[in-house]
This record gives sequence, structure tokens and C-alpha cells, in this order.
Amino acid sequence: MIDATQSDSRFIYKTEGFIREDGKNKSVEVFPEDLIISNSATPGLPRIMKIHACIHDGWLLASNFRGVTRDYLLYQVKYLRKYLVNQGSGSIFTNLKTDILKEFPIQIPVDDNGELDEEAQSRIAKILTNIEDKIENNVSVRSDLKAFSRLLYNYWFVQFDFPDKNGRPYKASGGEMIYNETLKREIPKGWKVCSILDAVDWIGGAQPPKSTFIYEEKDGYVRFIQNRDYADDNNKTWIPESKSNKICSRFDIMMDKYGDAGRIRFGLAGAYNVALAKIDVKNPKMREYIRGFLDSDATYRYLYNACMASTRASLNEEILGNLDIVIPDDYVLERYQGVMEKYIRMVLDLNDEDKELSSLRDWLLPMLMNGQVKIAD
Repeated sequence: MIDATQSDSRFIYKTEGFIREDGKNKSVEVFPEDLIISNSATPGLPRIMKIHACIHDGWLLASNFRGVTRDYLLYQVKYLRKYLVNQGSGSIFTNLKTDILKEFPIQIPVDDNGELDEEAQSRIAKILTNIEDKIENNVSVRSDLKAFSRLLYNYWFVQFDFPDKNGRPYKASGGEMIYNETLKREIPKGWKVCSILDAVDWIGGAQPPKSTFIYEEKDGYVRFIQNRDYADDNNKTWIPESKSNKICSRFDIMMDKYGDAGRIRFGLAGAYNVALAKIDVKNPKMREYIRGFLDSDATYRYLYNACMASTRASLNEEILGNLDIVIPDDYVLERYQGVMEKYIRMVLDLNDEDKELSSLRDWLLPMLMNGQVKIAD
């Protein structure tokens, strides 16, 4: 069984649930390259299967295409989605019945003889799929970069096999280790241990009245960053410039205080809301090391679980202050900082490219679908 309404990808690569063989007879079986369309809860989302699976009654299968190509139909559904949703019914959730899709008209290019032109459809869809393929590739590259950054942090600061001054892995090559009473484990000789609040300042965000929000950029206003913006940066908000605003840069270490408490964010610049805190590193050469420490699975689990005693997960400076941190020597810190700054800049560049590509796709989609722009051979 699949539930793919939370993904922006036009493809479905995996399933979150499974059914027994006898349950397959009560579902609709779908195969790689099939086009399905969500018909309830979040209706009108077209997706292309990349796996063999079954769909529940929240999806419709499009098949037996006549005069229209699969990819062109996918983009027609995207283009007409808001109109499709308006045709739906339901007291709580909008539902798209099969009859609605059967009767809903779409625009299809025709050739000089008045016949449905599948070649023209393919050229139109190819332009849009090329853009989306590049966005998908960027997502994959970011995922690989994230995995690399975590692997590097673990290798250097958990296993202590950072490269020594001779380029050899420190601990594996016999580097001297000293037992630390605070951490109850060995750390490299010359390294220190302190409370994380000796190395960083916690700067909580602020929440201006919603009446001050505007939704277009304007002089005298500053971008207002909310937690949701890190996942979806399309619905931007601005607030009046003020000395009371708490400001962050794209490189700053930001941390969720509620919900997914302890989750590390970066990449947006402006004034940030009360649900976020900036982790301001006192020594700039330690910023990427601190980011890696806070973004590690072990630290995240501790911070998240420490918040769960209350009804609503709420992270604060006191909880953060319970963490002790190892402070590497300057040689290791500077080398790690140099590597990870390149990683951060690569991620930010990919984010910027995705925004440009998404904007181009969204600008082209209606003009290509309504025939306002024609694609030459």
C-alpha cells in the first residue's frame, strides 16, 4: 500500500505499508510506469509508479491512453489541479470521483490535419520533465552530501580517526588517548571537555503579531522565518524591521524548539520565529564541528527525548546545557571547518538552483498546457 502525498517528486519509489497476498484482491495492483492520481484528502496529485505495489481507494489508476501521452496527461492534471479539486465533493475531505475525471476536459495539441499530436505532447512534456529531473538529481546529491557529512563527523569525532599531522587515522594509528572522568570514556590527548553552553549561546526567536505580516517583499520589512519554511519555502512572510527581531544568516545553526525538537536547520536568512532558536557559536572556527555534534543522531535523540516529559515537546536552553562536548585541538577544528564549509556552500547552491528551476517550471507549465507557447521541432 502507498501513501505518497507528502512527496514533491512525480515518482513513487517505495511503499510505507504492506498487505498480505489475499488483500491484493481487494486493492488495485499497479506496476512500474503506471500513472496514478490521488482522489481524496489531498486530491489531484499525479504520480508515476517506479515499483510494483497496490493502491487503496484514495488513488485512481489512469490506463488505456488514447490520443494522449502519459507524461502530457500528468502535467495537464498538475495544471488543472485547482479546477479538479473544485469539482470534488466531501464534507471533511475533497473527493475526486472517477466520473469527474472522465468528464473533465483537457487541452491536447493537434497537428495540421486536426489529429491529436502525440509528438507535440512529448516535446512539451520533455521540457518539463528535464527540469524536474534536474531537481530530482539535486535532491539525490543533497542526500549524498548529508550522508557524507555524517560519516565524516562519525569517523573524526566518534571513532577519533581524524587524519593526524602525517595524514594517518589518529586512533587506529596508535594516537594517544586519555580517559575523561566527565564522559567516562577515552578522548584524544590534549582535547578538553566542557558544557556546550561554554561554547555556544542560545538565542530564542520572537513572535510578532500576525497583524504585522505581509506576503510580498517590501522596503522596511524583513523576511520572517518559520519552521515550516525549511520544508516549503514557497509561502514567504515579511515583518517590519525592528530592533526586537532575532536575525539569522543562511549559515547559522538553527534548532527546532517544538514538535521535532532538537532538529537542526540552516539555509534561510531573516528574522526567525519563537519556535526556533539560534545556536550562536562563540569561536567561529568551531561552527561546523558544533553543527555536526548537534546534528548527530545521538544528540538529536537526547534533546528530543528530554522534551517529551511535557505534553508538548519544548526545548530550552536548560536542556541544551545538560550536554557536555569534547573540544578538539585547533589543528583538527580548522581542517574540519574547511571541509564542511564547502559542504554547506554546495548545499546552499543546490537549494538556490532548485528554487530557480521550480520557478521556471511553474512559469512554463500554464503556458505550455494552454497552448500559449508552442514548441518548434
